Amino acid sequence: MNSIFTRALNSARKHLPAELVPGTQYAKSYAAAMCLLVSADFEFEVEEFNQAATFMEKDPVLDREKLIPQATQYFREYTEAIKDVMCASSLDFPTIQSEMISEVREVPDAYRQDLKNMLDTIRRVSGDLERKIIDRINL
Repeated sequence: MNSIFTRALNSARKHLPAELVPGTQYAKSYAAAMCLLVSADFEFEVEEFNQAATFMEKDPVLDREKLIPQATQYFREYTEAIKDVMCASSLDFPTIQSEMISEVREVPDAYRQDLKNMLDTIRRVSGDLERKIIDRINL
């Protein structure tokens, strides 16, 4: 019952403007960034998505703001969209990437530095493809 309530609450928050619930937009931006980074090699590898989900769970800002359930839900939705496009060998992938980059950039100013810090952390351990995505995000 609690998980149903949480999903309903998260769904309702999606429809509120980011100015009213900036944390929700941060969760969306964070999840979009993680999904972009994991899919940078144009391959859908379940283990990479699992590692990204685990990384999100340990994020101090998401934890402090109680945004892990929201970020996880957004990540799940983005992952499904990416999976559908990749597995269908669709030409829509570049378009989805552009939409997700736009979503990352919509991070509220109050959280911009936190997201930059996360991207900088990932940049240090990433390969060339992930760095190119971070450069395209260009926060």
